[in-house]
Order: sequence, then C-alpha cells, then structure tokens
Amino acid sequence: MMTYSTLLGKAICRVVWNMDGEKNAAYLEKALSGIPEDFSGKLLEVPVGTGVLTMPVWQSLPQAEITCLDYSPDMMASAQEKAKRLGITNVAFTQGDVGALPFSDESFDIVLSLNGFHAFPDKEAAYRETYSVLKKGGTFCGCFYIKGECGRTDWFIKHLYQPKGFFTAPYLNMPGLVRKAMGKIYRSPKLLNKMLLKKDAKNAANAAENPGSFETKTLIPPEAGYDFSYHNLVCPLSIFARKYGYEEYMPYLCNLDYVMFGVLGAPLY
Repeated sequence: MMTYSTLLGKAICRVVWNMDGEKNAAYLEKALSGIPEDFSGKLLEVPVGTGVLTMPVWQSLPQAEITCLDYSPDMMASAQEKAKRLGITNVAFTQGDVGALPFSDESFDIVLSLNGFHAFPDKEAAYRETYSVLKKGGTFCGCFYIKGECGRTDWFIKHLYQPKGFFTAPYLNMPGLVRKAMGKIYRSPKLLNKMLLKKDAKNAANAAENPGSFETKTLIPPEAGYDFSYHNLVCPLSIFARKYGYEEYMPYLCNLDYVMFGVLGAPLY
C-alpha cells in the first residue's frame, strides 16, 4: 500500500498495485477497520515506516496509547518528525525487531501491521511475536502482499522489489493465508463455536425480518466424528473451494445441508 497523495505514489499504486485513488482509499479503510473511531486502549504499530499513512489516524485518537516500532532508525525518525509536526503526544517510538518484540505478553488491545509481513525475513517469528503481545480477544489488522492475486504485481515483486531487498520471500497466497487463519480458529473450538453461535443469532434475526431466508444452527457438542458442526441450508464455502482449488475438500466442507469447519489444511478426524 502506498500513499496516493504524491505523483510518485499515484504512479506506483496504478502501475504496481493496480489501484486507482478510490481503490487505494477503500483498501486503506479496510486495513484500518479493526480500529474503533473512539479507541482509547493500547495499540502497537509494526512496522511504522515513515508514518505517512498512520500519523493522521493517531492524531484523531488522542485517548489511545500508541506504540510505533520499526527496525530502521531512519524510517522511525521520519515518522517521529511527522508526529511532532502534527502535535501528536500520545505516540511512543521504539526501535526493534518484530521477531523479538521488547514487550510483555498480552500488552496490546490491537496490533496493526501495514506493509509489514511481506518484508519480514522470519515471518513465523513475526506471527508468533505479534500474537504473543496481543491480548486475548484482541484485534490484529493491517495488510500485506498476497502472491497470485495480480500477475503484474507479482512480476514487480519478483524482478524489482525482492532484488532491492524491499520484500522477502516466501510469500503467502490466498489458500495459504486462509489455512493460517483457519488454523488458529481450528485450535480454539471455544472461539469458533462463539463465532458460529453469534452467526446463528444474526441469521435468526434476518430470517424474522425476511421470511424465507436461511437459518443456521451450531451443534454443541458437535456431531460424532467432527470437531465443529454448523448446519446451514446453503454452503457459501463451495464458491471459495472451487475458486482456490479445494474441490477435494468439498465433501468435508459442504454436504448440501451443513458446513463443517476446520478442514482447510487438516481433516477433522
């Protein structure tokens, strides 16, 4: 993600990332959507980079406790200058490595990472560390490069960004990202069941207002042989399965009247 406020930024957004101003703005809004407008807790931004995208956001959250970390002292100095110019006083800056964060476990309500994980050399350490400093029930949000979504972007990454040291392989593709996300949920039955029960209530309310809409029912304990049982009249995951090559998993994911979760990358039994 690049700023769209400069001529160079506009060119890079259009040529490399296939984004015009509207798409770029929507992308940034989505990346920051995990941060409430009235947020007043503790947030870690890693890496902060030059702060061009986030300092205006931190300016609008004077009650929040923001910590910005970056490996590069030069990048961080640029972000500090922006914060000073904007009169921001609730942001602390720390030079450090995302693979060895200098914070206690469960220190932050939110961890934000814009354009970070495609650059980190040890991505597993970065995931492990950011997860460890995030409070239980906290929010991780941000954005990073996903391989295979745009051929032109892939070409620039391979032939320009990676040789220059801006990006570091390996990169996740969409199925790999889903496996990683679902893996966390799969290891936490209580979290998934909580999500599914919430979805049940939402679908029931929708069906009450719109007769004929499908409803769902989460079975706790689940059906014999499965870790999770989420009954549904339709199977929205079938579209995902066909698009990303998970046809072999469809007997587990979808069986006309129910959806089984937790099978992206590992069988349930």
